[in-house]
Amino acid sequence: MGDWPIEFSVFTKMNNPSRPDILVLLRPSLYEILFPPETDRALHDLGHVVLHDRERDLTWQELAARIAGFDAVVTGWGSPTFTGEVLAAADRLRLIAHSAGTVKAMLPPAVFERGIAVTHAASAIAPAVAEASLMCCLLLLHQAHRRDRALRAGDWEGAGEALGLGQELGGQRVGVIGAGYTGRCFMRLLRALEAEVWVYDPYNVFITPHTAGATVQARRRQSQAVVEEVRRFFAGQPLRWQVTAGMLETMA
Repeated sequence: MGDWPIEFSVFTKMNNPSRPDILVLLRPSLYEILFPPETDRALHDLGHVVLHDRERDLTWQELAARIAGFDAVVTGWGSPTFTGEVLAAADRLRLIAHSAGTVKAMLPPAVFERGIAVTHAASAIAPAVAEASLMCCLLLLHQAHRRDRALRAGDWEGAGEALGLGQELGGQRVGVIGAGYTGRCFMRLLRALEAEVWVYDPYNVFITPHTAGATVQARRRQSQAVVEEVRRFFAGQPLRWQVTAGMLETMA
């Protein structure tokens, strides 16, 4: 963990009724990426935090054996499904704060039926994905991919005017599939460049690897969103990015 001022101790927690007990399920390497020192300190200021100390994801059986007595759980990529056995053992659980986007595969309807509050960091990732989408639009309009291939093949003429003229984004009609966190952020960028935006929802057609949101800034925003949501919840304030059972049907 380098110079991180954290000692990873497996699930040894202090019981103090005035402060919540918070269980973090992220692998140490992922926690280091998402939670820089200042955000880690902010999370620890909110309650008694227990971190996962092994470089692998927990199984649902392991989570069921350890979740008792915790008021909040911070989840992330690779966190196990909250099975019936996990929920049966979660005797004090009131909040699940997901440090990534969708929670659809991880949280069954029973989580919501029990009244456990759920929040996620999808809004923190949206700007990075929106920028990547805008980049793809600009590259395609200017035929950058075709020119690059022609140049690498030694076809200097084919990389130039033989491909025809490119086009600017301004004034173009752009179809946006889905108007969730990322879709709305993308539309703001398009409108700033004077594109005409058409929207269809709910089904986010252009396929890329799951890396568009992988930026330094997005990772930091994800942890900040989690810390702020945990703070709001235990201060009795409304969650800003709450996930409800009804959202699962249209969530990616």
